[in-house]
Amino acid sequence: MRAGRQSSSGLAVTFGWCVVALLSVSSVLGMVNRSEFGPHVGDIISFAPAPDAPSDVSARIMVARAGGGACSLDVGLIQQGGGSLVIEARRPDLAQPYQAHWAGPGDSDCGRSADLLVSDSDMSLLAIAAGGYGVGGKRLTPTPPLGTPLTTSEALVP
Repeated sequence: MRAGRQSSSGLAVTFGWCVVALLSVSSVLGMVNRSEFGPHVGDIISFAPAPDAPSDVSARIMVARAGGGACSLDVGLIQQGGGSLVIEARRPDLAQPYQAHWAGPGDSDCGRSADLLVSDSDMSLLAIAAGGYGVGGKRLTPTPPLGTPLTTSEALVP
């Protein structure tokens, strides 16, 4: 009889901890505001010119012009020729919440300079194509073949 009491009290303690954990998680999630995610006004997505970038990237991102109409940003051409997007405004309640200013070579449909409206997913794609969010150049480098010794400078690259 005593063993049955101990197992039911252990179950009650476990259930209590689960309730506390769920309440804690829901409280934290309730405090987080969706508008805190993603790039903010003033952030810049910068594409360093890389003429040696693969030319077979065929991704085109369709965006709306702030004044009406649409154009496409050719990711391969942007990676080769460079350019930047400056986040000028953000409206999380819209389907295309970012207003950004594009500046770069006139190789894309959007020209050398344009004010664009960009969706969350397209902004993420552009950031990934540029090397990610944050400051400084981020590039994927080829991994040397197995057994190739690394030089000191290669070993220190983050």
